[in-house]
Formats: sequence, C-alpha cells, structure tokens
Amino acid sequence: SPEFMNCKIEANKLRQSISLAQSTTRLIERALDSLTEPERRILSNFYMDSSPKPANVLSVELGFSVRSLYRARDEALAKFTLAMYGSLSTKE
Repeated sequence: SPEFMNCKIEANKLRQSISLAQSTTRLIERALDSLTEPERRILSNFYMDSSPKPANVLSVELGFSVRSLYRARDEALAKFTLAMYGSLSTKE
C-alpha cells in the first residue's frame, strides 16, 4: 500500500540521518581526543558552554595571561579543525 511504502521510505531516511549523526559524532570525538585537557576546556568554554566563564577568570584557572588564553584558543581551534578536516592547504 502507499502508506506502507511511505513509512518504509521515511524509516530509511531516518536510518540514514542516524548513521550520519553517529559518524559525525565519532569524528568530533576523535578531534576532541587530539586536544590536551586545557585545550578542550578552552574550546568548551568559548564555543560549547551555555554560560562561559569570562576570559580573565578562565585564564587565571589555567595559569595563562588573557592574551595567552586567546592565543591558546586560536591554536586549539586550528588543531581541532585540522583533526576534523585534515589539511585545507591548496599548496602542493
């Protein structure tokens, strides 16, 4: 029946979506595993926490100056991006 076929198509779409989400989750977990604990804390604070700590508070907790914290954030983000996507360089 058409309803049955629609249900089968919808179930297949859902399975594909779940598979993609699982693959993406594994990729993100591997990229996070490539970071040190301070790098994970920094990225989590800046990009994932719903109420991030001010930079001056986090820098004191990690023993960085605020300037060094922002530098560490940029380096951790670059490291995470490289782990997620590989080299994006177009140079040969």
